[in-house]
Amino acid sequence: MRRPLLAASFGGSFTGHIWHRDQPILGSRRDRYMLEWLRARADVLLYGAGTVRVDRRRIRFTFPDLRSHYAERGGGSVPPLAVVATRADFDWEDPFWTTPTDKTLFLLGEARTEGIPGHVQVITDVPDLPGVLDRLGALGHSRVLYEGGGRLYASLCRLDLVDELFYTVTPWLMGSDAAPVTARPLPPQRYTLVSATTADQEVFLRYRTPSGRVWTTCAVPG
Repeated sequence: MRRPLLAASFGGSFTGHIWHRDQPILGSRRDRYMLEWLRARADVLLYGAGTVRVDRRRIRFTFPDLRSHYAERGGGSVPPLAVVATRADFDWEDPFWTTPTDKTLFLLGEARTEGIPGHVQVITDVPDLPGVLDRLGALGHSRVLYEGGGRLYASLCRLDLVDELFYTVTPWLMGSDAAPVTARPLPPQRYTLVSATTADQEVFLRYRTPSGRVWTTCAVPG
């Protein structure tokens, strides 16, 4: 069975930082539409544990046309959620974990499973990230959308598991001691620019990785 397609979606400053404590400044209404447009075409949404712990947001569609598109295609309110973690120390009452959809927690290593609520499917027999994607494929998911954060994205790139990157460049200059975008070093990789559009002082970029496949044949909304 072929591994499912994986696209990543980020919005950040033009210095490459993808997180700020006042996170809404990093994206406009147009950027939000782009994220939900991708979400409506995904079979499952993938997250790193750190993003889930920090963001604490319910996953939803805020645009009625995209909500309807996914409902017609996927038959639910939002795609299923999958989280990769090495420990299960989450606040299970966070809005993320009460999102009305199927939720799967992949625990890599020998993490304890006590206290995980019954509505979260726990998978402990997958040893690594390629195994996570293989299991998602076995569950019937052919298009995975990765929505954050930087550390897990770096690991996915290092293992050559990413097909496409959708990146919104916002008009903000930001700096910190952390490395931008991936938060950890990576060997150089030359991506191929597929499309670039501008709106609301933002640039919407679509890149394909060196060995990446086409995640969706639909053109990004202009």
